[in-house]
Amino acid sequence: MQGGGRKTFKVIAGIAILVVLILVVIGLSGGKRRLQVGDEVPAFSVELYDGGEFRYPASGAKVVVIHFWASWCHECEKDMPGLNRVWRDFRDEGVLVVGVSYKDVEGKAKDFIQSHGVQFPCGKDPKARVAAIFGVTGVPETYVIAPDGTLAYKRLGAVSEEELRLQVEGLLR
Repeated sequence: MQGGGRKTFKVIAGIAILVVLILVVIGLSGGKRRLQVGDEVPAFSVELYDGGEFRYPASGAKVVVIHFWASWCHECEKDMPGLNRVWRDFRDEGVLVVGVSYKDVEGKAKDFIQSHGVQFPCGKDPKARVAAIFGVTGVPETYVIAPDGTLAYKRLGAVSEEELRLQVEGLLR
């Protein structure tokens, strides 16, 4: 091959490798993407540990906070007191906080709820169907849904109470 031919071959080979890598990434993610801020949140339901069921869209809720957690997650422990306070302080204003245990054992999740004094409703997602809707890859992850049904905020990792309060207060205005 002449100099120009090698250069063309390298460009074509580079493009081919890039296409293969993109296809592998899409295949590993199941072709689904994470919900992005501004996206409409589709309907879903979660069986609650107290025997009830949470259905989104939730009638009467202005703002919905969905918090994915697990009993084995140390960062999740840190989130619970702030989530409890946000739930307590805003529930009469139409804010609903719902915890969803992610890839957890039911007995351990119930123990976690009790031992950490979780006051807001918590449910299970044993087949990670709800987690797939949001594109959850780990815990904790927190999502705030605006009154218009769009995703207003998402936090991958621990969420501070102050940060969550700002989001909720902004949506209630």
